[in-house]
Amino acid sequence: MEYWNKYADIFQIRTKSDNKWGWRNGRNEIAGFLSSADMLLRFGFPWDDNMLAITFISWYNLEPNTIIESDIAFNSKFDWTTNGISTNQNNNLVNFNYICLHELGHAWGLDHNFKEISIMNYMRPQYMVYERLYGDDIIAIRQAFPSNVIARTDLGVHLYYSSGIQEVSDADVTLKVSSGGNLTVNNYIIENVGTNTISSPTIEWYLTPNIHSFNDAISLGLTTYSSLSPNKQFTRTSVERTLKIPSNVQAGRYYLAANVRLEEDSVKENNYSWLNRPITVLPKFVGNLTYAPSNSEFEYLFMRDDKNNLYALLFSSYFGFLENLSKAVDGQTIAGDPVYYREDNGTEHIFVRDTNNHLREWWWTTDSGWHLEDLSIAVGGQTIASDPVYYNENGKQQIFAIDSEGKIRQWWWTIETGWQMFMM
Repeated sequence: MEYWNKYADIFQIRTKSDNKWGWRNGRNEIAGFLSSADMLLRFGFPWDDNMLAITFISWYNLEPNTIIESDIAFNSKFDWTTNGISTNQNNNLVNFNYICLHELGHAWGLDHNFKEISIMNYMRPQYMVYERLYGDDIIAIRQAFPSNVIARTDLGVHLYYSSGIQEVSDADVTLKVSSGGNLTVNNYIIENVGTNTISSPTIEWYLTPNIHSFNDAISLGLTTYSSLSPNKQFTRTSVERTLKIPSNVQAGRYYLAANVRLEEDSVKENNYSWLNRPITVLPKFVGNLTYAPSNSEFEYLFMRDDKNNLYALLFSSYFGFLENLSKAVDGQTIAGDPVYYREDNGTEHIFVRDTNNHLREWWWTTDSGWHLEDLSIAVGGQTIASDPVYYNENGKQQIFAIDSEGKIRQWWWTIETGWQMFMM
């Protein structure tokens, strides 16, 4: 109610109740979460299988457009939450705040709007995360109650748009980009839903590791636009902008976020938006590739990127998966080219020189995933100056490398003794 009232002050709350609620009692009521039996008793029919909520409206026939009573009920068989973000991870949850905004629109007389992005549309769950009113909703309440309109400054941004009847599409964005490269975004909505002209609308852009969270956000800068009058939005195809990806951004998966930058904006619910599809920042590889044949249909390539991260590419004729092994185990960076060995039992080993000239081992098992060990620390702190060479002799793992004095060092491992080191 408070949100609708930000644009036209029409809702009031009765602070005292006689606990006698029901249909056709001349009062506007939120009935709460009702079972089918309660619905049949109070309103005369049970819930349909997929009905989340309903608003009953009684009109005054002698005075057009006058509502006598509006009652709202919610279906108790569904799992409701007021944490809208949680519905993005769990499709079994229903966002109460979104549905309540929708039903309150019906309560003052607003019909469905399936042609535009609107609280009165039936949008897919990923868009129901946004508990907000849109331009068409706000224009409608101002036109219906002109004497109740509240003056305010309000700019909204949405990285999605209506693409047909009950269809919503994401903005057009470059989905794969390299650090230091450019990302283009277009076909999104910037709308002035306030009563004041906004002379220079400004949007902040970010890459975020997680959708619907600005934690650890990476700034992509600002974009500005021409003056925008009240109740207007830019043509979607006129807002194309190019954003620069900082050169120090780590490769990985991110989400594009937009945020309104306008100090005098008095409504924050529509000031932010995320693209639902992830953006991949691709690594730039340096050094040499290490090929690792497998005894299955898959093969491996191991390599280093320009940020000194170790990567593994698992691939076959129909499948490919790239994993950042540095990120997987505490962010350990490397300085050389890796060597690889796979045991008959399936345990996999990668040996490589790190950025502190320590000899490092990654190993992987099907039971516990990737692990990391510092083999220099394991044998007294011996550093190396070359990439290692690996050899296995009947289960005795042997690694050879040149140290900083130009001497050859040998590490070897057995199940009885663990790791040992010898200068040749």
